[in-house]
Amino acid sequence: MLLTPHPYVHSDQLTWVPQSRNFVAEMSDIGGFGRVYDDSADVGLTLVSRYPGHDDMVFVVDHEKRDSEGEVLYWKLKPVNPSQQRKTGHFNITVFND
Repeated sequence: MLLTPHPYVHSDQLTWVPQSRNFVAEMSDIGGFGRVYDDSADVGLTLVSRYPGHDDMVFVVDHEKRDSEGEVLYWKLKPVNPSQQRKTGHFNITVFND
């Protein structure tokens, strides 16, 4: 079952990069990740839109990039339900480890 994981991140907390259609943030700005499904260890967040009429969207960590010492540099998140992006167009979220 799909959950609505905490944190609830308001889109105003993220920086929009139009060229890549990507929201970016630092981990300390969003407060971590929460469980996305009740039957797995996948983590992510719930994005709350600043625009009225747009549903909250759940994003899941799809990829993480590590440096040569094994430290996470950033996480790439994708929407759990891409069909929700019909109104806004496709976009992803990148969260940098700070």
